[in-house]
Amino acid sequence: MYRITSLNDILIVLVPIFTNFPLLSTKLLDFNDFLKAINIKSKYVGKNLPISKLNKITKLKINMNRGRKKISVKEINQLSNQVNITSFWLLWFIEAEGTFGIKNLTPYFQIAQLKKSYYLINSISTFLNNLPLLNKETLKAKKPLSSIVINNKTDVLSLTINDIDSLYGYIMPFLQSLTFYTRKKYRF
Repeated sequence: MYRITSLNDILIVLVPIFTNFPLLSTKLLDFNDFLKAINIKSKYVGKNLPISKLNKITKLKINMNRGRKKISVKEINQLSNQVNITSFWLLWFIEAEGTFGIKNLTPYFQIAQLKKSYYLINSISTFLNNLPLLNKETLKAKKPLSSIVINNKTDVLSLTINDIDSLYGYIMPFLQSLTFYTRKKYRF
């Protein structure tokens, strides 16, 4: 676990990173609330935080992450309009949120997110469906067949590709062309 707790480090190091390289998922909404809290806190360095400001920060915190029950249409549009998936972004996202596995002797690749990030899962599906066929040795050269399924108990939306020709012809060579930076490379 890596933590940055210094308000100065958060303002000088962390905030510029996520300002210059905006998050594409609903984490952007959490970052925006985090930024509001940091801006409130930074005005009271070395002073006692008034109860009204503490309550405002607490309310922001309660509504972040899993506490964010609803996302407005305006917020969804804001997030959807800025989605620009690149190969490197997708690799990073796969390293954080992707799964490589085998179920019933069938290999699969999966990315899961909470249902509120459906716009992002759809964008990833579109990106993957537009990958070029890189391994010409596949028996059936068809575009990656992804299925998107919701688990109603957990509100998790899963994009899954388990078609062997899609995995072999598109997904595998695409990922082999990139450099993994986490142990996910061993699972891949």
